[in-house]
Amino acid sequence: MIEMTIDDTIAYIDSKISELISKMINARTKHIDAINQILTKIQSIQSQANLSYRQGRTYDLMAKVENGINQQFDIEKPRFQLSYAGGKMPMSYDSGTIEVPSVPFFVYDMPKIPNTIHELTLETLRKAVLIFFPADVNVVEEPDIENSFGKYYVPQLLAHVPLSGEITTISGKTIAWLEAYLTVDKHTHEEYYLLQKNLHIDGEEYAWTVNMMFGKLHYDINYYGGGTISDQVADAILISFATKYDGNVFYRVFNKSFDKGELIADKYFKFIVIMDFGGSIRMEGL
Repeated sequence: MIEMTIDDTIAYIDSKISELISKMINARTKHIDAINQILTKIQSIQSQANLSYRQGRTYDLMAKVENGINQQFDIEKPRFQLSYAGGKMPMSYDSGTIEVPSVPFFVYDMPKIPNTIHELTLETLRKAVLIFFPADVNVVEEPDIENSFGKYYVPQLLAHVPLSGEITTISGKTIAWLEAYLTVDKHTHEEYYLLQKNLHIDGEEYAWTVNMMFGKLHYDINYYGGGTISDQVADAILISFATKYDGNVFYRVFNKSFDKGELIADKYFKFIVIMDFGGSIRMEGL
């Protein structure tokens, strides 16, 4: 075993580095020399072959070598071009604005449901209750709101009726929960608001009557595992829709959609309850 001092070690490393650099330079020199010989050989062959050069296309532009007898074909990508005729609208981006085809599409954001029943006012409900028709339904009147999905109409307030009453038509209806379901007995109120909308569809006039009843829902709680808690009462708003129109129509209340309901006598009735349950608000169709 040979012992080396630090100076000897440094000197040995320097010599190896110099040797490595010298070999790298020598390898590079040989590489360049080989390339030169290859290019010289290609040049001597080409000078005898009478080759011509041109810019051709094989999907993309590239150089092609031909000898006058054997020629290469050009292959191009298919070209497609779209043209647009119609109205345009401005679209803004980071550095400017351009004109694009006009698209009659937007999303109508319904008002958010309040956290508690006590935050619900008549004005909030009026903005959140809409009569909705798909776009292909021929309604004569201009919609209050329209997008690619359809037409929305806002019922108009006719009267405030300060009379008490109870609705038993909803008796027996159920509202499902995770661990239980409610069986509705009735809804009682001390006042209600009457709204209406008249529309002409396919040459006929139809009316929609909407009642917003502020009061209380009476119900029983039935647990799926057995057991019942009877005679429960909660603050609740009952909204009723009535119409003789038997076509394609829906009701939008806040962020939920409801069908036109069941046929009773000669009218379709739909009841929607917004109630306080366990400190939070719940909305269901009955």
